[in-house]
Amino acid sequence: MKESLRNLFIENPMQIETVRALRRFTVAGGSATVPRHMSRIFFGLVSGLYLWLLFAILAYREDTSLGILWFEFVMLTLLVPGSLYASISGERERLTWDSLILTRLSPAKILVGKICWRLGMALCFQLLCAAPLVLTHAATKFQTQYTWDMLLRVQFALTAWAVFLATFTLWVSASTRRSAISLSIVTTCLFGFLILMPFLLAVFSINVELDYYGPTVIEWLGSFVWHLHPVSLMHGLTSEGQPPTDRWRDLFVPLSIDRVTGKYTPAVGIYDLVPWIYLTLAGLCIVATLKNLTRLGMPNGKER
Repeated sequence: MKESLRNLFIENPMQIETVRALRRFTVAGGSATVPRHMSRIFFGLVSGLYLWLLFAILAYREDTSLGILWFEFVMLTLLVPGSLYASISGERERLTWDSLILTRLSPAKILVGKICWRLGMALCFQLLCAAPLVLTHAATKFQTQYTWDMLLRVQFALTAWAVFLATFTLWVSASTRRSAISLSIVTTCLFGFLILMPFLLAVFSINVELDYYGPTVIEWLGSFVWHLHPVSLMHGLTSEGQPPTDRWRDLFVPLSIDRVTGKYTPAVGIYDLVPWIYLTLAGLCIVATLKNLTRLGMPNGKER
């Protein structure tokens, strides 16, 4: 097991992509499309804005946790698919896929090499957001409704969402021959799930919170799908400790109230399950991607 992990992550020749990515994003690296001075200017602007944000938090001492969390969610939703949609289909489009096949790399090594630095980029972005998040929570002069436990649970949910997006995008990229088609499919799926689905639920007046008894099967299904939505997940995790508004939130362990303080203890409900559902779907996408890579002319596989 230890030897397999070393071959897969440490001694994997595909990790050269991680080295190339690091060189491409460093100030001194530069590339054919992004000159060295432009990368320095971009890095300087981002660093200046980041330091200004930290200074503003210390100066005004207001709790901006919710804004930082939503900014983190939006950026992860854009960055992760944007960096992965051409990972496999781009190789086939540039006719460099055959060279990977000739190296006799296993599908698992190719998958790890393609996804590792992208997930590392997402993790680094989360760490950058963690500093202002901790600072604004600790330095606020007003009482905040967010607890450290709540913020950690939201971070775990965002990590699970990023992992699912990465594996899903990689699976789509391994299923198409053109990067433009991969981008179109990923964009359409995200648009349908993140925007169109809530719109349709509102149009058909489906009650997504189930705050009454006797819901229909359609309402149960629509409510469950809505609770899988990352916006619903973010809202649910940042509003825990309040009285329950739907039966999904106290699915397993109901909310309880302290008669002395009047505070509610968090429930163990659907919002605790959704990140694990994301990770389960990510595992299924990994299995499907490995099958696709095996069919693309890999050893013991048949090229489509």
